Amino acid sequence: MGIGTLLIVNKKGSLDAVAAMKASLPLIVPMVFAYLLVSFLVFGSMVLLFFPGLLVLILLSFAQLDVVLGKHKPFAALRRSAFMVQTNFGQLFVHLGSIFLIYIAVFMILPNILSNAAPQLKGLVSILSSVGGIVWGWFMAVSYTHLDVYKRQVLDYNTMVQTFPN
Repeated sequence: MGIGTLLIVNKKGSLDAVAAMKASLPLIVPMVFAYLLVSFLVFGSMVLLFFPGLLVLILLSFAQLDVVLGKHKPFAALRRSAFMVQTNFGQLFVHLGSIFLIYIAVFMILPNILSNAAPQLKGLVSILSSVGGIVWGWFMAVSYTHLDVYKRQVLDYNTMVQTFPN
């Protein structure tokens, strides 16, 4: 479903739901494999230290988008993602860091403040926070801003590859 939604958002609504589902079927296995690779690498890095894990997470942030939208195989998508991020690391660090800080503020700090201010609403705040976190995750998976950043990185990458071929 996430792959189909990503395809629909990328085509700006010109793709209907049935066509998106059909187009997403051959991408399920590569997408899951890319997800598992990224998760394994990030988790392995986080076990060592927090900051290497954060660095790996940022470097591989476009791998799954590259599997779906770029139609690349998982290992190629990992390499392309790392290379695309290396060229504009500062911009992506600020982008992803601001998304993370907004998430922390809205879904962790604010519910804690509201629960302490009105203990009788603690259950409602907990439910709303959980639902909001799910919606936030879905939104970030198909976020226009993340897609736009990815598309700019792909253009930069393609221009660099054409300018400096191997």
